[in-house]
Parts: sequence; C-alpha cells; structure tokens
Amino acid sequence: MKKTLVCTDGSSFAEKSYYYCSWLAHRLSAEVSVLFVTDIHSQKVVSTGNLSGSIGIGSSQDLLNKLVDLEHEKAKINNQRAKFILEKAEKILSNTGLQAINLIHKTGFLVDCFYEFYVDDHSIHLLVMGAYGHSRIRHLVIGSTTAQMLRASDIPVLLYR
Repeated sequence: MKKTLVCTDGSSFAEKSYYYCSWLAHRLSAEVSVLFVTDIHSQKVVSTGNLSGSIGIGSSQDLLNKLVDLEHEKAKINNQRAKFILEKAEKILSNTGLQAINLIHKTGFLVDCFYEFYVDDHSIHLLVMGAYGHSRIRHLVIGSTTAQMLRASDIPVLLYR
C-alpha cells in the first residue's frame, strides 16, 4: 500500500495541508501517517553548574529539585500539546473519509526524525507539509525547517502555502 506522510506543527498552514493530503490519499489509495516532532531544544534541561557557594549551603539542592520538577512539567505539557495536535489532525483527516491514519510523535529535529522514519520504511510515496509553520515572516521565502525537509527528501513534496 502506498503511504503519504504529512508533517505537522499544529499551525494553520499545517492544518490546511491535511485537506490536501486527504485529497491525494483518496486518489492514490494511500495510508496517511501524521508526524509531529517535539523540538529537542524544548526538552533540554537547564544547566545549574555549581551554585553552592553563591546561594548558600543546602539551597543548591533545593534549586536543583525545583529545576527537575519544572523540566518534568515542561515535558508533560509538550506531550499534551503533541497529543492535542495529532488528535486534531486525525479528526480532520477522518472527517474527510480517510480510514487508515497513523499518528506518530517523536522528539528531536524534524529532518532527523523524517530521515529515520523514511529509512525504516521506504514505502512513503509523498510528503505533505505547510511551507511556513509558526513563522511570523511569511513572504516569498519558505521556512527553514521546510527548506531542510526539501533538501533531505528524495520523494515528491507537496507544500501548502
């Protein structure tokens, strides 16, 4: 079976690309996979260094515990956000009549996750994504992540602009 991969970041461009993906998937009789990647930068733990001399004895352990708790909460929020975005994509795609929808959440960089996903499964026939994502600068230049994906892909790419 042919497969179409739609990459999403939850932006309005990504949401509109779901409809194009659906249209093509119906014509190709293709299964659709939706990929959302939580950027690894949002998962990095804050480095505290050695603060024992600057904030007092025992305070550095309290600070470290608070930072760990904060990072744990941030990770939970990122997972909830990913779940929400993927569920919204699934709802839109299923409302267009698609049956075979695969939801994928990874953490890292989109281009790396795409490459890993593509290498593992060479049956992807089409990549669909928005041209801009959350960027506030939307002129004639596509987003940097989109540009990286275009360079990394050797399959056809449909960009929604």
